[in-house]
Amino acid sequence: MIGGQSRVTGSNTASTCSNASEPIPLNAILTIICDRGSYGTGRSSCGPGVAERGQCFPESAVNSVLKDRKLAQILSELKLTVQNVMEKNENFLLLKCADPTDRRLVLKYSHSGVKDASARLQNEAVLIRNLQAARPLRLLQYYSHGPDYLVTEFEEGDLLLPNSDYRETIRQCVADALIKFQVTPIRVKKAGVRQKTCMKSFYLKGLLKHLLHLWPDFVSLSEAMQCLRILISALPAMGKNPVICHGDFLPTNLLFKAEQQEVVFTDLEGFQAKNHPFYDVLSFCTIDDCDLWQWKWQKQFIRYYLERTEALFSLEPASRSFKDALRGILIFLLVYRMNETRIGLRKTTYFDGLGKLRYASKRFRNLLFCSVGDCRPNFANRSMRLRKNNLEAVLSSRSFLGYLDWLLEVRLPEQKH
Repeated sequence: MIGGQSRVTGSNTASTCSNASEPIPLNAILTIICDRGSYGTGRSSCGPGVAERGQCFPESAVNSVLKDRKLAQILSELKLTVQNVMEKNENFLLLKCADPTDRRLVLKYSHSGVKDASARLQNEAVLIRNLQAARPLRLLQYYSHGPDYLVTEFEEGDLLLPNSDYRETIRQCVADALIKFQVTPIRVKKAGVRQKTCMKSFYLKGLLKHLLHLWPDFVSLSEAMQCLRILISALPAMGKNPVICHGDFLPTNLLFKAEQQEVVFTDLEGFQAKNHPFYDVLSFCTIDDCDLWQWKWQKQFIRYYLERTEALFSLEPASRSFKDALRGILIFLLVYRMNETRIGLRKTTYFDGLGKLRYASKRFRNLLFCSVGDCRPNFANRSMRLRKNNLEAVLSSRSFLGYLDWLLEVRLPEQKH
C-alpha cells in the first residue's frame, strides 16, 4: 500500500509484538494512520519501522483540515459533522463523521489533487456499489460519493495486525472470504472501473520502481537484474487463471467480525481486474517481519486456500507453471516489502518527494559515478537484513525449490537459473 508510515493508538491496544496473537478491537482504536487511505485499517507497530503507538490527532487537527474549502463544502452539502481525524497521508484524508440522524460514517477525501488518487477512489466507490458480497465476505456499506470523496458507514470489527499468530477460525474465515471475493462476478468496464495498466505493466513498472529505490544501498545491480529476469520469465505463468484482485490484501485492510464469522474488506482502491489468485494470498502472508522458513500461520493459510480452490482455479502445486508464478510474485512482493521498510526507517516517501523523472535521473547519475565499493549493499538494520535474506532465498533456484517442498509438501522439478 503502499508507502508512508502508519500509526495505531488506543489505550487497550497490545503493547508488544509478542502478545499480539489476537486482533485489536476496533472500538479501542482512537486514531489510525495507514499507508493507502482505507477506512478501518492501520499498519501495526509490530512491523519494522512502519508504525508507532501513543500518537493521536489533537482537536486542533480537526480545525486544521476544515480549512480546506473543498472539503468544507462537501461536509456542508452532505450535512456531516466531523468527530475525529482517523488518518491523513500524502493522498487521502479519513474523517469519522456523523449525519443529522447521528449515523456514524467515514469520509475518505482525496486532498492531494493527484488525478490518479481521485481515479482510484472512484473505482473504490464503483466496486462497493456493484460487488455483491457473499458470506463470509463483507464490504463497507455505501453512503455517498463524489469526484474527490467517498462516504461509507462506520464498521465495527477486530482489526487484524501483522506479526500475529492468527487462530484457525480467523485464518479460514479470511481465506474463505478471499475466495468469495475472487469468484464474485463483475463486468469491470460496464460497472465503470477504470484501470490504466494491465497485469504485466503492473508487475514490471512496480518492480522497477522499488528496485530503483533500493539500489545500491540494499540491492546490488546484479540482484536487481536477476529479479527482473525471473519476473519477466514468470509473467506467462502469472497470467494464467486470472481472477479479480483486491490489490492490497494486508491484514490491516481486514476487519474480522467474530460473532458473525465475517471479514470486511476495506481499501479497494488498489483493485485489479486480472491477476494471479496467489497475488492476494502472498500479499497477506509477506507482510510479517519474519524468515520465510518460520512461516507458521502462513503455511496453514496457504494449504487451506489450495484445498478450497482445487476445483475452482485448477492450480497445480506440483507443476512448473505454478512454481514459476509463485516465484515471480514472491520476488515482486519481497522487493516491495523491502522498500516499504526502507521508507519507514528513513521516514521518507516514494521518490523522496521528487518528480519521478528527476528522481530517476538522480539515481542513474549515482550509478554512473559510484565506485564498486560504493555500490555494495549496506545493511545496518536487522529488519532489512531479514527481508534481504528472504529475497536471496527466492533468487536461488535450489533454495527456492527446497522452500516450496517444505511450504507445500510437494516435490517440484528443478530448474536452472
